[in-house]
Amino acid sequence: MSIAFGSSSETFVVEVKRRGPYRGELDRLLAKTDALRVRGTPLLLVPELGARLQKELVERGWSWADEQGNYDLRAPGFWLRQVGKVAEVKSPRLPGGLAGKRLVRWLIAGVGETSSETLKLKDLAQRLEVSAPAVSQIVRQLRQLGFVGGSRGISEVDRERLLHAFMREYPGAGGRTEYAYSLDAPGELAARMEEAMGPMVGLSADVGPDRIIPWRAPTTLVVYMKSPQLLSNLGLVPAEARADANVLIQYPEDMSVFSLPGSPKGGVSTLADPTQMLIDLHRLGGSDRLEAAEELERWLLK
Repeated sequence: MSIAFGSSSETFVVEVKRRGPYRGELDRLLAKTDALRVRGTPLLLVPELGARLQKELVERGWSWADEQGNYDLRAPGFWLRQVGKVAEVKSPRLPGGLAGKRLVRWLIAGVGETSSETLKLKDLAQRLEVSAPAVSQIVRQLRQLGFVGGSRGISEVDRERLLHAFMREYPGAGGRTEYAYSLDAPGELAARMEEAMGPMVGLSADVGPDRIIPWRAPTTLVVYMKSPQLLSNLGLVPAEARADANVLIQYPEDMSVFSLPGSPKGGVSTLADPTQMLIDLHRLGGSDRLEAAEELERWLLK
């Protein structure tokens, strides 16, 4: 794209994204800078972009523009800027609490994705083991935010937008985390945990996603547990810090991280909720995991 302003002109190489990058994705995007500069100045075009990311992109030699009419276009001897139409991007206030998180995760997995499929709130409450009034209130809030359609029950869900909002807002599973090290491959360790504890565990990255979309040999195991276990009983050695660990055992406050019985994308009771796997892939970071996260997101939303 070429832009002329007075006697100056500049060619921009436009990178179009459906959403602004998550924290873990930014370095991967910026790694393209040198390759794009061969053809012009790199420019990121997204629906909306927060002030922090705006600043970081500019500092790394990128220009940016959003669908609200804000932009910051910079090149040697060339600068066009218009900001202020939209403040720092704020995620919608999604329903909180265990019931809210369970329902949001369930809807992301695919319930009610077409207008011909209407799910009654009473049936949904029974599936999630949540009271019908609570489900009604949560759905009303999601409908007001534009994530859910249908005046009665649930007939349409904007699953992709709901997923991204949930990932932006999610504060973490809370609770307590233990760091450990195992000489065994994460996949082998995970299999032993499943055999010994069954649905008391929820396997997340790297092993959980690899079960769904095999991508590479897992190097780390994030596992959620419903009750405390001695590390020695699991064949694990305590690690002093995260950097020394290849096993992260979390005893979460948020129990929605575990597989939801009957969920469209559940199936295996010993795997964590797929949305949680996606969150953990981004949390662990690394280019391989971000590629796996893209594939997992496609699987989750298809």
